[in-house]
Amino acid sequence: MNMAEEYHIQIKRGIIMTISERIFKILEEKNMTKYEFSKATHITYSTISDWNIKKTNPSANKIMKICEALEVSPEFLLQDTMTTNQLMGANQEELSTIKYRPHRNSLDNAMKEMKTFRDIVDMLRYIEKETRGCVSVSDIVISQSYGEDERIGWTSWRYVLTTRYGNDRYDTPQVIGMCDLGEVK
Repeated sequence: MNMAEEYHIQIKRGIIMTISERIFKILEEKNMTKYEFSKATHITYSTISDWNIKKTNPSANKIMKICEALEVSPEFLLQDTMTTNQLMGANQEELSTIKYRPHRNSLDNAMKEMKTFRDIVDMLRYIEKETRGCVSVSDIVISQSYGEDERIGWTSWRYVLTTRYGNDRYDTPQVIGMCDLGEVK
């Protein structure tokens, strides 16, 4: 049995759900409407409705806002969930790698420090640990826009930014690195 078939069996048993399904299940348990959730997260109502109607998942940069509004940890929200790509039967190896590299003065130095992660929560924890707590997970923002970098073969990289470093707070988020979430355009 391949990974996709195994996922589909687990879906039928209700063991695994998409991130958006988990969000709507939590909303139902908390008796929170999509409108209330929209106001709490500052995510448009139409975007939230799209997750439900189109069976898509929120982008990675919205996860922390969602967790705060639902009063759950990222681990709880993401546990036993799967991406839309996994639902469509994509190869697990293609889905399991999120790449992160810190912002450095040279690309060579940055690429020497590149790390790969199985999920976004691991990447965020790594950044917090590597900065020795100067950057907290709650201060990290992942840009919505993405680009390509042919030099390193990343097809959908995004900026990783922070609103705080140590005691310094920034009105405009500052770049601390880049990540490739392995998204399909």
